[in-house]
Amino acid sequence: MKLSAYLKLNNLSYGQFAESLGLQGEFAKVSVWRYVRGTRKPKPAIAEKIVRLTNGKVSFEDLYL
Repeated sequence: MKLSAYLKLNNLSYGQFAESLGLQGEFAKVSVWRYVRGTRKPKPAIAEKIVRLTNGKVSFEDLYL
């Protein structure tokens, strides 16, 4: 499942998801937005957190392909 679909299904904003990932700062939600759009790939540690937080519904393949 794509990250965008997961966020929509769970009614989560970019900011809320960034916070649950432990991302901080003024550009945290922008980072999530970029992951969703595919203009930025998450670092492996962040990708692992995304997979864990989504209970595997968003996979590494979903993030990197």
